[in-house]
Formats: sequence, structure tokens, C-alpha cells
Amino acid sequence: MSDYLTISSRNLSRRKTRTFLTLLGILIAIGALVALVSLSNGLMHSVEEVFEQMGRDKIMVMPTLAGFVPIGEQFSSYEHDAIKRVPGVIDAAAMTFKIGLAEFGGETAFVYVSGVSTDSSMRVLEDMQNLVVEDGRNLISQDRFRAVVGCRYAQGRVFSREVKVRDTITVEGHRFKVAGILECIGSEQDDTTIMIPLDVSKEVLNVDKYFSVVAQASPAFEIDEVANEVEKRIRDIRGQKEGDQDFSVQTSDQLLETFNQTVGMISVLLVALSLVSIIVAGVVIMNTLYTNVLERRREIGVMKSIGAKNYHIALLFLTEALIISLAGGLLGLGLGFGVSKIVQVVANSYLGADILIVRLDLYLFSFAMLFSIGLGMFASFYPAMKAAKMHPVDAMRE
Repeated sequence: MSDYLTISSRNLSRRKTRTFLTLLGILIAIGALVALVSLSNGLMHSVEEVFEQMGRDKIMVMPTLAGFVPIGEQFSSYEHDAIKRVPGVIDAAAMTFKIGLAEFGGETAFVYVSGVSTDSSMRVLEDMQNLVVEDGRNLISQDRFRAVVGCRYAQGRVFSREVKVRDTITVEGHRFKVAGILECIGSEQDDTTIMIPLDVSKEVLNVDKYFSVVAQASPAFEIDEVANEVEKRIRDIRGQKEGDQDFSVQTSDQLLETFNQTVGMISVLLVALSLVSIIVAGVVIMNTLYTNVLERRREIGVMKSIGAKNYHIALLFLTEALIISLAGGLLGLGLGFGVSKIVQVVANSYLGADILIVRLDLYLFSFAMLFSIGLGMFASFYPAMKAAKMHPVDAMRE
């Protein structure tokens, strides 16, 4: 076997340009595959961590949406109280939501404004949305015209001047003193939100209903059963039939499953697109090795005339393909992981939070290397058989 490796390495080094181009084809194919899979896996893993932090006991009640625009009826105070009374519900927090005009330092901007519960149910929202105050404090029940703002305000990414605790910001013509600044969550909507007390938001945003309600289920109850009962209560209040309601009730697990299905579909599509580079790499390898066979007829003839068997010749060409495949696979792994890490740094820097975490899993490493070797062996099989079946006299004559 050492002789095969020596001869194969020598043959590849004699054809540096062709070897490099063949190697490049495998490198790009494996790199694209590794980058896409590692990024999608990293996104799924990061989202699962977020859901673990907020807990699997949350139930989200929202009107039917078209994008971010509610097309279903929002929730009244009576419906909010009805959700609180459902057996198995520990507490339920209500929230208003609207895009409003904010002013600070002589500048104006349309931003997300959210009215949130400031009583004991506030902790349900804190867990659900992973709200952590980085500077100052959160809203309390005694607050009226106080606000908590997302991290982008403190970074000067909404207004040119940085917003600090105890600054005054105007929302829809009403002045609010900033009580606290939140840690970055990672989404533009959350990190540019201004949170104000729920009761005050009705006046400021000119709304009389709640955009959503988040309930927390007791661990003594099955969360799916509690969610079904919440849905039934709201349907009964509105006089709607099952399947015809204009709102949705989802548990944390259902939201996570929906998200993973969406990311999974996108990942399959991206991997399918990367198959183009994989097919090209296979054609390049086959073309290179087939050309080698044609150029090395005399060498093959000499080897067979001094006793080389068909399998010796075939194994020689397969060994060359194996060397290229191994090298291309390792370099492709480095390229793919490097690209995914660059995307991670850029994305997290833009979002202002470590949302995307990319890891090179052992199974991905193994799959990429096996795939690279399999691609090389498959593409080299026909040229190797062609070389093995050459008649020594004809090969030397040509």
C-alpha cells in the first residue's frame, strides 16, 4: 500500500495545476455543505436554548396574524380575566403593541411600543421574552409615565444620541422617563421596543384591547390540556366554532416545533442547491482522472507488461482519487467551518447578542469526510476501470 501511495502522490505532484483544480472542486462542494448544515444546526440549537430558558410552561394567545398585522380580533379585559380563571393557569400577562412615533434629542422615529403588565404577572413576560434589565430597573406597579427601552437605544442605533437611564423620551406626544435599559435579545423588534405600563399604553396608543396574552401553566397539569381549555374558553366567549376562530393558542413546544420545521425546510432547500457544486465537483474529478488515463496509456502498458494485474492499475487510480478526496474533504471542512464562524460573528455583532452559535459536531465531521471520500470514489470508478481494462500492447503502441 505504501508503494501505491508513493506512486499516486508522485503522479499528482507532476500535475499540480490539474490536481489543484480537482481539489478545489471538492473543497468548494464540502465547504458549502458544511457551512450550510452547521449554520442551520447552530440556529436550531440556539433557539432551543432560548426556549429552555423561557420554560416549556408558557401558552401564547394571539389574534390571527398576517405578518405582524393582526387580522383577528384582539383580546378584551374580560377575556384576559377568563384565561386567568382556567384551571391549571398560574398567571396570565397581557400586552398591547403598536408602532408609535418616538422623539428624543430633537430626532423622531417610528418604533415598536408595547404596553406590559406591571403586576405579579410581569414575571411571566420576563421569562417568556427573556427580558433582563442591564441598567436601571424594570417597571413596577406604581409606575405611570416610566419606560424601559431596548438595548439599541443605549447603543445609539435608533437615535444618534445614546439614551440613558433617567433620560426623557416622548412617545406619541407623552413624556416618559427611562427607568431601565434591557439587555440585547437579538431581534430588531425586541431590541427597539419601548415598554410602558399596560394601563398607560391604552391612553398613549389609543387602544382598548390587548394584542396578546401569555399564560403560565401549572406543572401539575398537562400543558396541552390547559391550552385546549384556554382555546375553548375564548371560543365560547366569542361564539366561534372550532377551526373557525380568529385567534391562535400555542404552547412553547408547538412554537419550537413550528420554528424547527421552517428552518429544516430552508436547510433542505439550501443543501439541495449545494448539490450543484457537488455534481460539478464529481464531473471535474471524473474528467481529470479520465484525462490522466488517456495521457498515461504508455505508463499503464509498461506496468501491465511487467506483471501488473487489472486490479493493480484500478487501485492505483482509486488511490489517487482517495488522496484528493481526503485532502479536499479536510480543507472543505476548514473552509465551511470558517465561513460559518464568520457569519456567526457578523450576525451576532449586527444583532448585538449571541443568538447564533455554530459548532462543528462529530457527526458532521464524519459525514463530510465520508461524503468527500464517497464522491471521489464514485467519480473515479469509471476512469479506473477504463485504465484497468487496457490491453498492454495497444496501450504501449498508442
